[in-house]
Amino acid sequence: MNYAGYHAAVDWPTAAFWRELAEAFPDAKFLLTVRDPEAWCVSFSNTSYPLIEATGRASPEERPFLDMCTAVVTKTGFRIPSTRDEIRAAFDQHAAAVKATIPPDRLLVFDVREGWDPLCAYLGVPIPEADFPRTNNTEEFWKSTQAPPRQ
Repeated sequence: MNYAGYHAAVDWPTAAFWRELAEAFPDAKFLLTVRDPEAWCVSFSNTSYPLIEATGRASPEERPFLDMCTAVVTKTGFRIPSTRDEIRAAFDQHAAAVKATIPPDRLLVFDVREGWDPLCAYLGVPIPEADFPRTNNTEEFWKSTQAPPRQ
């Protein structure tokens, strides 16, 4: 991984490499975004899971991207295929591992519903005038993949 010139990284695939990043960047701050586990399971089950599960039926052009997605999700503790209970358990285990490993002074456990205040305080930056963004919903996910939702 090469993060030269960057001050931050978010989401996948970076989220799978939190242990390596914590070691490589000992002064880095980490955010663990949390949300209702059941709502997350629904979201994952309607986005990443069906996309990855269909890897075997993907075109040769789609395969490298989907293979990378599968590897990243698997590295984080998720197994494909999985039951809903297994997905939920992997979600909980990931959050617990991050909390147990990253020292509290380097970790903000952050619920985006809290908005800018805790995030900006943790990062030591002023609160923006703009509303806190709300993005990355199921519809946006499928638009970004340029694929129709898989059932």
